[in-house]
Amino acid sequence: MTLRTATTGLAVAVATVIPTAAACGPPPLTCIAAVSNSTPKDYSRVFVYVHSAPYTGLTTTAHYKTTNTVRNGATNSTGNGSTYYDISRATPGYRVVVSVAAVHGSQRASCSTSFTPHA
Repeated sequence: MTLRTATTGLAVAVATVIPTAAACGPPPLTCIAAVSNSTPKDYSRVFVYVHSAPYTGLTTTAHYKTTNTVRNGATNSTGNGSTYYDISRATPGYRVVVSVAAVHGSQRASCSTSFTPHA
């Protein structure tokens, strides 16, 4: 659209750009993690619950005092997923951080949660 100013006769071009979802790309991938029990006893099971985009691949890694244990999973159609860890002879009082890597297409996100085992 071209407008002419009344006093100077200059032509002014006016353009309006409305971004679309395709032009901006997909929203950033998110990752939220929580554990079922933050202070589990030895010989119990802890679930790691993750929320992200639907059908996102998940890798959770529990960082124990002397080893790392990896589990793989995926989110469902509502973006919820889980993995679990059986707690056996974990060092009581040592905070176990569980890191989560989420991958959906070319997008990646990470988050973490933790638990502290006790005898």
